[in-house]
Amino acid sequence: MQLGLVDAAHTGSSGGQYNNFRKANASGQIIGTTVRPAAAGGNSSWIWRPSFGTTAIGLTSAEYTGSSGYRASRSVFFTDKGDVAGESDRVTGVRTNLGRDTWVWTEATGTVRTGLVGADYTRVDGYRTSAAQFLSNGGLAAGKTQRLIAATGEDNGSDTWVWSAATGNVQIGISSPQHRGSGGYQFSQISSFRESGSVLGFSKRIRNASDSNGQNAWYWSASTGTVPMGLDGPGYISTSGLQFSGPFQGMTVLGQYEYGYSGRVQPSGVGLGTAPWVWSLTGGTTRIGLTGGSYRRASGYEYSDITYAEGTGFAYGWADRYRASDVSNGRDTWAWSPSTGTVRIGLAGPAFTNANGFQYSEVVFRANSGALIGSTYHLPAADAVN
Repeated sequence: MQLGLVDAAHTGSSGGQYNNFRKANASGQIIGTTVRPAAAGGNSSWIWRPSFGTTAIGLTSAEYTGSSGYRASRSVFFTDKGDVAGESDRVTGVRTNLGRDTWVWTEATGTVRTGLVGADYTRVDGYRTSAAQFLSNGGLAAGKTQRLIAATGEDNGSDTWVWSAATGNVQIGISSPQHRGSGGYQFSQISSFRESGSVLGFSKRIRNASDSNGQNAWYWSASTGTVPMGLDGPGYISTSGLQFSGPFQGMTVLGQYEYGYSGRVQPSGVGLGTAPWVWSLTGGTTRIGLTGGSYRRASGYEYSDITYAEGTGFAYGWADRYRASDVSNGRDTWAWSPSTGTVRIGLAGPAFTNANGFQYSEVVFRANSGALIGSTYHLPAADAVN
């Protein structure tokens, strides 16, 4: 059984053909590429299905075809359902590159261009570039498109988007005045994509033309649109608007909760460490982790972080300890759940604390049962060496 494209456009003058297998899915479908003859150059993407054979996919109109027939398409994502997301080069003349456009192929729609278009994304000579980043089994694609100053071609940031057959292309991310420069610069990025159809990311805060002023985390779903996440208000934003939040990216068990961290800042903009948080659609953003007392320097600086988190409502992490002179004084571990809030975990007491109050604990392993196994330094009280 032969796979791939075998028509004249993919056959050399001596009859040669070159097909590349790329990936197979759980439904027994296969995607790949076929080299186009040297006179034209490039390659074409295809999908093979048991009941239909090989079908060419990708963008093939004049914007993607050189004067001698050059084309270049690549498949980036392939679902078990049989949908494909990919990218095709934009060309002019024989094969002068003008960026790339993204696309999705489904059995129902064929190849459909995805990504953002228009004056904010296209140079005067037609250059435009998008990148495919995710594709769900539910048919939701996500990616980014570079922003350009049309007249000069200068980079002007990046916008994020999602596509579905029902909605077409939808820009996502935060695009408020605090996130746009005086010359139109804005920058959003996708951090995580949930198979359920939600997307996590961040958008940079901008001052002047394109100077960074921090970033804000966000959540997007079809039912909610873009929703900001992160800690806000005094202690988390400077008088000049500097603010920093980012989503936690290491979550393996998904659910209603999302996690992240926010920078702590003085009104002057001087950093005061980081604070972890949990977010949900119904509860908004809540700070978690250990805070105050032994976890805060005299300057107000605190540093706590998330090690592990589950969307069903469980997380654990650590917080640095300090003593009055602002000297580091060890580390404590904590766990959080909706029913308990933040709870310090690990051993404490005279056997685990030296004369300066130094303590150090860490989580070593999480069992399948959910139990946490860790270690705590055993410290003679007389030992004041940290």
